[in-house]
Amino acid sequence: MSRVKISVLVVDDELLIRKSLGKVLRASGYAVELASTGAEGLEKAADVRPHVMILDMRLPGHRRPLGAAGGYASSTRCSRSSSSPHSATCSRRSMP
Repeated sequence: MSRVKISVLVVDDELLIRKSLGKVLRASGYAVELASTGAEGLEKAADVRPHVMILDMRLPGHRRPLGAAGGYASSTRCSRSSSSPHSATCSRRSMP
């Protein structure tokens, strides 16, 4: 009996965060996909159908035209899908 590898989609616009999370997750045995924009994340979520999605809620895009998806919009659109993955949303704020 073969074990199914848990798939994780990491969506973050910051390269260092995206690559670091990908490296740690792969080393832990997860199948990892990376996306740098909300729109790319939505496309990969539809294609890959990950078990889990780690999403930066502060992705750029909330003021862009329809079709460009920021973090919140991506999360909302993905959660409306009948096969939406479990998601962990991440946000960082500037230190005062």
